[in-house]
Formats: sequence, structure tokens, C-alpha cells
Amino acid sequence: MSIQSKPYYWVVCDEPGCERKSTDGGDYTAWSEEDHALDDADASEWLILDDGHYCYEHSTKDDPDTQEES
Repeated sequence: MSIQSKPYYWVVCDEPGCERKSTDGGDYTAWSEEDHALDDADASEWLILDDGHYCYEHSTKDDPDTQEES
């Protein structure tokens, strides 16, 4: 029997103190390609910005489309 290793990918929420991963509650625990991890997070209502990735619980905090006007 041969054992092999490969890097696997998932997205972690960048909100301080949040440990949620994009794969939490999903059918897979990781993806073999980085793009698939990003696609999975996007399909799970994560907010993907240039400066970070935010889970569905924190996805509206930096989204200008969800901010109320004063």
C-alpha cells in the first residue's frame, strides 16, 4: 500500500475570533484545488473581498450593498 499526501484547501473566516471554515456543515472537508474552495465559499454565501473572506454570519459587515444610508 502506498500513502500519498497533497495540499488541500478550505476558506477560513477572517473575522477576528471566528473559527468558521467554508466546509463546515458541507459534504466535503477540503478541496484539492484552491479555486474549488473559493467557489464553495461563494456558493455558501460567504463574502470574498480583496482583504479577506467572511462567513455568512459576518458577510454583511463590509458589503456596501447591505449598509444602511444615514
